[in-house]
Amino acid sequence: MTHTKCKLIFKSMYKKIIYFLICILFVFSVEVFADTVHLKNGNKISGIITKENDDSIGVKINIGATVTFSKKDIEDVEETTQAEPK
Repeated sequence: MTHTKCKLIFKSMYKKIIYFLICILFVFSVEVFADTVHLKNGNKISGIITKENDDSIGVKINIGATVTFSKKDIEDVEETTQAEPK
């Protein structure tokens, strides 16, 4: 293998490793800025509050799904993310 081919292979692998590390950092940073919904049954749900009205709160959890909770079932909400339009 020539020196030029080695450099091209290394450069390609280097880009893939950097891309992978950026993706991992992004995934873990989502949890750092998550809101926490404390339910009356003792469960805690972490995610980003995406909607809120008089009766319910919608929370986007880390797998991408949005879960809606009735305010009757919620004991407390800890909002740690910046306010977004709901």
